[in-house]
Amino acid sequence: MKKLAVVLLALSVPLWAKKKGKWDVGGKVYLKQEGDSFYPGVSVYADYRLLDYLTWRNGLDVLVREAGDSAKFDLTLTSNLLHYPLAHKAVVDPYWGPGLSFTHYYTGDNDLGANLIVGVDFRFVKGKTFGVEARYTMYDLPSSLKGEWQLSLTGSWEFEF
Repeated sequence: MKKLAVVLLALSVPLWAKKKGKWDVGGKVYLKQEGDSFYPGVSVYADYRLLDYLTWRNGLDVLVREAGDSAKFDLTLTSNLLHYPLAHKAVVDPYWGPGLSFTHYYTGDNDLGANLIVGVDFRFVKGKTFGVEARYTMYDLPSSLKGEWQLSLTGSWEFEF
């Protein structure tokens, strides 16, 4: 229960922001390899721009373990603080940032871990992006440094409120 409380607290940080800000809402698709098997996954995320160089991202990943069996999927909640060194002003916009991950597996197990995201957005159309992103996640900290990679294709659109 403590793990879930930490994740929910991290996910609520953008709600505390009081200034007018920009949101990017997007998604990504990926394949995860475990042994000789590949599993498809999708993710939705929301980025809140805290500063020109700093964004808070919260996401929900769904990894499908077996096509046709709706009960076999894993859910992952992520929360990351992303640094954009070019401040969203370049057509090719790299970023990186640390974060937390909470995964609930279809087997009933749960994992809390730390992750690091590295990616690049391509901003060829105003208000829309597509890109490539890599995330390395280490679970069961500090007892283990076992980790896993995820490579994703991303896309998002921007709006103000």
